[in-house]
Amino acid sequence: MAPNLRSTSSIVGALADDIAAQLALMREQFAQVEERHTNHLRYEREARRQELKNEHQRRVEETDRHHRDFEELHNSVCGLQQARAQDALARSRGPDSSRISARARLGPNPQTKVPPVHLGVDGISHSIPEGLRLCTLGGVSAFEDSSDSTLRTTRPPNRRPTRERLEWIVKPAPGAGSWARADSNGGFDLLVELLCCYIDLSSHIVRVFLTLKVENSGASPASEVLLAFPPTKFEHLSLVKAASVAGKRKKKAYTPLSVNPTKVDDAPNETKFYAISLLKPLNPGETTTLEVLYVLTHSLEPFPAEIKQSESQLVYYRDSAIILSPYPVKEQTTYIKTPSTRVESYTRVEPSNRVGTELKYGEYVDRAPYSFSPVIVHFENNHPFSVVEELLREVEISHWGSVQITESYKLVHAGARHKGVFSRVEYQSKPSISGVSSFKHLLARLPPRVHSVYYRDGIGNISTSHLRSDSKKSEFEIEPRYPLFGGWRATFVIGYGVPLQDFLFESFDGRRYLNFSFGCPLVDTVVDKLTLKVVLPEGAQDPSAVVPFPVEQHLETSYSYLDVVGRTVVVLEKENVSPDHNLPFQVIFLQFPPLTLYLVFGLLQIQPNFHACRAVDVGNCIFPIFCCLCCLPTHRSLDPQIINQYLGILLLEKQSLKLTLQNL
Repeated sequence: MAPNLRSTSSIVGALADDIAAQLALMREQFAQVEERHTNHLRYEREARRQELKNEHQRRVEETDRHHRDFEELHNSVCGLQQARAQDALARSRGPDSSRISARARLGPNPQTKVPPVHLGVDGISHSIPEGLRLCTLGGVSAFEDSSDSTLRTTRPPNRRPTRERLEWIVKPAPGAGSWARADSNGGFDLLVELLCCYIDLSSHIVRVFLTLKVENSGASPASEVLLAFPPTKFEHLSLVKAASVAGKRKKKAYTPLSVNPTKVDDAPNETKFYAISLLKPLNPGETTTLEVLYVLTHSLEPFPAEIKQSESQLVYYRDSAIILSPYPVKEQTTYIKTPSTRVESYTRVEPSNRVGTELKYGEYVDRAPYSFSPVIVHFENNHPFSVVEELLREVEISHWGSVQITESYKLVHAGARHKGVFSRVEYQSKPSISGVSSFKHLLARLPPRVHSVYYRDGIGNISTSHLRSDSKKSEFEIEPRYPLFGGWRATFVIGYGVPLQDFLFESFDGRRYLNFSFGCPLVDTVVDKLTLKVVLPEGAQDPSAVVPFPVEQHLETSYSYLDVVGRTVVVLEKENVSPDHNLPFQVIFLQFPPLTLYLVFGLLQIQPNFHACRAVDVGNCIFPIFCCLCCLPTHRSLDPQIINQYLGILLLEKQSLKLTLQNL
């Protein structure tokens, strides 16, 4: 037994040694893996720290570059002002004989004139306003030539700002001796006593609210007030509204005013204008208060242009701290509201202040016409940048008591483009940090009492939708087949029907008019190109559309079932449509019975004045349907009143048949 026990103990000892060796090896391997993991994490942290450091350094350098550009512009303005002062002083004292060159000394009493240094154009000097903060970098400066001691002029090297938006700088209009006049009465006839600007950047649609207190400081009445826009902002204008304000606080009364684009000769730097027509001329010495709203689209520039799924979206907004105006401004303030408190950087133009989500520039006093001070705000905006590139809306008026609407969408996310691979697991497990700038739901506000609603695309029906409808409103929430990130697109079709009596009416002169809503039903969505087609019933004549803003319109002809001559289609087209264009419009037309009824009745070969019930009066007929078909061909003139009478009898018979079937 002893040898067996000894051999067993040796085997157990060998196994224990093997297990200990394996455990030591595994411990060593775990230590190596942990060390590699620690090194990898340390490397990632160092790389991230270096990336943040580089980004911070880049932003600091960019900010310094902006400050240097502004400093150069400021120095240029100061140089021009000093040159103007020297020129004025030299002309007031007259030429000094000791500073006249030998070439100029002709005769015992030389009549020498030192050429003045002109800061204007066409040889006309003018003063530079004190409030001007930007001017052309190619201005004129004066210096003394030591060779002949004469006063000459030269131009400094032409320096350009680093950014394109800084190229729009204020300078005198070509061919004008002073600042460009703003209207036929002279731009200085009007004075803006108070200008308050509020810029809302909470979504991708920029809304600017202006409050102006205008005084007529001239000698003649003024019938309009001009609004000035830089060319870069004018391209993105979607809508401009204005109203006259009367009263104070809760007793304010707003009167809408007409606003139309206009042209001004010799406008500086291709400035664009809108003219606000006053209700009555503003007499000298009188003041009026105006409130203006204008909407800008595609004005927010994503920076960086590409982001990953887990990153937030940052955008640039460029504007001016001093609102561009063709009139002198005594006092003005600009407020900019951002959607969140995360503001990466903004241009500081003293006095300026930032509190929470609001930036304040001003107050600025005694500003000259066309003063301009560019600012750039870099901030976070994760609002869905939903843009419909093309929208086709077809509104078909049916003979059977319904209006059918079909809307075809080409939707795109116009924000920062998505970079990298899309992870569905990360998107659903971390919705608060993954894809915060994307959107997967869209809300469409439809007319009340909608029915037969459908939502489909090229594949087929899409079931991810919810409809909430009542007698006052209808909300249709849809979800695309996949969430939309920056640069992604989706196409789909929405269709629905509404009762005819809610939108089609008849006027006293017998004309009928359709009252429907223009624009896009999707909430907070921009439409680059909108085409709206109103398909009128067959027999409609003399159609005309009444739209509260300028649109392009023309007529077409479409064919449907049982049509003979086709249906008239009123086509309305407009670009750069914003939610503020969702206003009612009307289509007015004359309606006659369809030609199909005439053909059906005319084909019946039945004797004249024959009634199935032998009734003399149509109203006493027992079988009005049969009698209508019999008697209609006898009226060769096809009087519309008789046709309408027979059609009314047909409707009554239809109702009686329904009641009979229900009783059965």
